[in-house]
Amino acid sequence: MQAKIPGNATVSPCHPFFWHCLLQSGGVYKLLGTVPSLAGCNAKAAAWVNATEPTQRCLSTCWLKAPRNSSNAQACYCAVSPTWMPLPSTEVDSAVVQYPCAGPGDCSYNGKCGADGSCSCDAAWGGVRCGELQLLPVDRKAAGFREINTSDDTSAKNVSTWGAPMLWDEPSAQWHGWASEMTHGCGINAWETNSQIVHIVGDSPQGPFQRKEVFAPPFAHEPDVVRGPKGEWVMLYSGFNAVTRSLGLRGYNESALAAAICTNCSNGFTPPQGTKGCPFQRGTPRNLGHPFIQMMAIAETPDGPWTQQVGAPQAALLPTRPPAGRASNPPDLAVLASYPAIQPPSHPQQRCVFHLPAC
Repeated sequence: MQAKIPGNATVSPCHPFFWHCLLQSGGVYKLLGTVPSLAGCNAKAAAWVNATEPTQRCLSTCWLKAPRNSSNAQACYCAVSPTWMPLPSTEVDSAVVQYPCAGPGDCSYNGKCGADGSCSCDAAWGGVRCGELQLLPVDRKAAGFREINTSDDTSAKNVSTWGAPMLWDEPSAQWHGWASEMTHGCGINAWETNSQIVHIVGDSPQGPFQRKEVFAPPFAHEPDVVRGPKGEWVMLYSGFNAVTRSLGLRGYNESALAAAICTNCSNGFTPPQGTKGCPFQRGTPRNLGHPFIQMMAIAETPDGPWTQQVGAPQAALLPTRPPAGRASNPPDLAVLASYPAIQPPSHPQQRCVFHLPAC
């Protein structure tokens, strides 16, 4: 819930995602001092002036009411970026500072600024600055791919998945997708060891979807799929597994995978790094560092059979070992467009969602 407070702001019991630079004064976040309340923090933010950039102002505030590091208690920060991503927190209270608009930029270019200083938003947008999408209601229990594993003695085990490009197939009259699925009931943070690619289908692009089969075993991650010029199905993904070994490249064999994979997860939760049965999880697996081999697979139908090969021509230019803390992702749509043999389809209904790499 949100409520009004003095200072012309809207308050939520949340905080923006800014812990990585919380203690840095300058840049996007400005330390304004310490105050006894969020209302006081908001008042400071509304009065703040940047002497070197007079047009810059505080757009949201964060007040550290009960931080883990008590030396930061009651610290007041303001953000000059329009981004506000609230997350539940007992440590921080946050507010969006509301100013009269002066032009379309203050309305996120999604509406018009009126003479009274308020934004009149276009139909698809809302909020004080027209920065909030007005989404239609959705049944979260029915939409998307929401898998529960009841096939073994860990019944009702949540299964974590990442992404999935969705494409329409005319002969089967179904939507087909390929998701990165974490094995052994692990969370997303086990992706670098436990990720495999699964094929899913549904009658609607919103779901629900059913899992058909495993396309590629661990490690296989973040597939992207497009239709080729003759209607063929073309997938790009990162792999280091039995498939890459079969092509004469490096890849996990059974014993190496067993030593690396996390096996003691439960209900979609990954235990801390170094836990027995889970040696490389929680953050960057610094002792793992397997290559991310860029793979390409081509099939006449979404059900295969798929011809596997080393990835697109530019894959040779990518590092075989990603820099610390980063994944070397599969080429995205921009890269595909530079490869003459593969062009994005022109039919607007042929592909619904293109999942872009996250890193």
